[in-house]
Amino acid sequence: MAASAKDELELLERVFLRVASAETDEQLEKTVKIFLCPLLLKVASPHQEVKNKVMTLLTHLNKRLKSRPKIQLPVDSLLLQYKDSSIPAFVTNFAILYLRMGFPRLPPETQVEIAPQLIKCIQDKPQPQQDCLLQLVLPVLGQLKIPDSVEERQKMFEFTDKPQHYIMAAQHRPTRLCSSQPSESDTAESDQSSSAASSSLAPPGMSLAAVKRVTADSTVEPNKLEQMKLGVLKFLARDLFEASDVICHFLAATGDTRHSVLDAGDHEMKRISSSTDFENPKVVNKMFGIFQGTALIAGSAQQAAQIPPDQKRSAAGIRLRQRLYPYLLRSRRAADQFSSLSSDNL
Repeated sequence: MAASAKDELELLERVFLRVASAETDEQLEKTVKIFLCPLLLKVASPHQEVKNKVMTLLTHLNKRLKSRPKIQLPVDSLLLQYKDSSIPAFVTNFAILYLRMGFPRLPPETQVEIAPQLIKCIQDKPQPQQDCLLQLVLPVLGQLKIPDSVEERQKMFEFTDKPQHYIMAAQHRPTRLCSSQPSESDTAESDQSSSAASSSLAPPGMSLAAVKRVTADSTVEPNKLEQMKLGVLKFLARDLFEASDVICHFLAATGDTRHSVLDAGDHEMKRISSSTDFENPKVVNKMFGIFQGTALIAGSAQQAAQIPPDQKRSAAGIRLRQRLYPYLLRSRRAADQFSSLSSDNL
C-alpha cells in the first residue's frame, strides 16, 4: 500500500473515532462542522481503499444525522464546495446531498439569506440538481428581501449574466407549481384510490415528470402548498421578469381552488395584462400548453410522439380553462395557429 494511502486511512480512522465518540448532539455537530467538507474531498481519492473507508464513515454519519434532525450541518462550507468548479463532480454530487439535508434545518431567517446563493448555483448543473436547488428555495421564495435597485437585483440573482437562472426561475418551477398542483378535492379522491392508480395519473395541467420535479416524490400538505404558491407569486410580482414570461403564471393562479392564491393571481393580472402582448408567440404557446396539455395539433403528430409518456401533460381543469379562454379569444395568433383545436377541448 502506498504511503499516501496509509496516511489517508490513518486520518480517516481518527475522524471515525471522533464521530463515534461524540455522545451528545453538540459534540457531533462540532465534529461534523469541522470534518464533513474535508471528508467529502476524500471521495475523489485515487486509492480505492480510501474511497471505501470514506463511504463506510459517511454511511455511519448519515444514520446518526437522520436520527438527530436538530444537528446543524456546515451549509456555508458545503455551498462553497458545491460552487467550486475545480472540485470533481463526484464530490459535488455528495455536497448537494448534504445541502439538501442541512438547508431545511437552518433557522428560517438564515434560509432566506442563503436562498439567493442557491439560485445562483443553478447554472450548468444537471437537471436533477437544478430541481433539488429549487425545491430547497421554494418554501422561502416569498420571504426574500429583494432590493429596489436594478443593479443590486442583478448582483443578487445574476439573471442577466446567467440566463439559465432566469429560465429556470421564471418558467419551469413556478409554472408547474402555480398552475398544476391538485386541488383539495383532487387530493381527497387520490387518497381513496389505490397507490398504483395514483402513481399512474398526473393532476390536471401536469405531467408525471413535472409532479416529481415539484414534489420530489413527497406529499405536500395543502396549507404548506398554498403558502408556497403565494410565495412564488409574490416573488414573480417583484418585476424581476418580463410580463410575457410570467403572465401565464398569474393566469394559472386565477384557476386555483384556494381563494388566497386566486386573489393574488387576479390582482397581478389586473396590473400587467394591459401591458402584455397576447399576440406574442411565447405567450400564446404557453397558454395553449396549459389549456390543452400535450395535444396533437396539425403537423405536430411526429413531434408529440417523441415526447416520453411521463412528460406528456394532461389538459388543465375546467376552472382554469374558463379563466384562460377569454385571453385566447382576444388573440388572433391563437385562432390562426391552433385552428385545429376541436370544440371538445373547449
